[in-house]
Amino acid sequence: MEPNKESENRSKKFKEILLPKNSASLDYFRKLGIADALIDAYLEAFAMFDKNQDGIVSLKEIESLFINLDERFSLSDISEIVKEADKSKKDGIDFVEFVEILHTFLAKCTTTQLDEYLMQAFHRFDLDGNGTISWQDLKGVMIKLGQPITDAEAKQMIKIADKKNIGAINMQEFIALMKE
Repeated sequence: MEPNKESENRSKKFKEILLPKNSASLDYFRKLGIADALIDAYLEAFAMFDKNQDGIVSLKEIESLFINLDERFSLSDISEIVKEADKSKKDGIDFVEFVEILHTFLAKCTTTQLDEYLMQAFHRFDLDGNGTISWQDLKGVMIKLGQPITDAEAKQMIKIADKKNIGAINMQEFIALMKE
């Protein structure tokens, strides 16, 4: 089996375990008004940070994510957010708790704040500062986040959002993708 196919199958299996199609969690997310596409995006993000695929993202993994993407969060802020969300007291958060954190954060943002946050995130991904995110930029950021991906995976991720077919995404495409 090809490496990408194998990775894709592992990811699909992991998602099915985390969120069966008719689960109470899925119903809960829908009641919160979270679209299925956003639930899928949250699943992708969660799976990326749950390195051992045990269904729990540790405090250390979450700290890495927040610190690398937004320096406004201190370690104590992040620790407090996780402690508050970790209802089952397992020194990490499960998928439902992960979604609750992200959903709460996004719900508190005004449209202007969200756009500003996404613009800052775009600039963090645009490593060479040329106004676009290439697959090389994406791969570099993922390595920095401790989540290395292959060239093929990075290219595929960029291709999904690259509406102009230039092999990179601009800020407008990035923001549209993040708001989907």
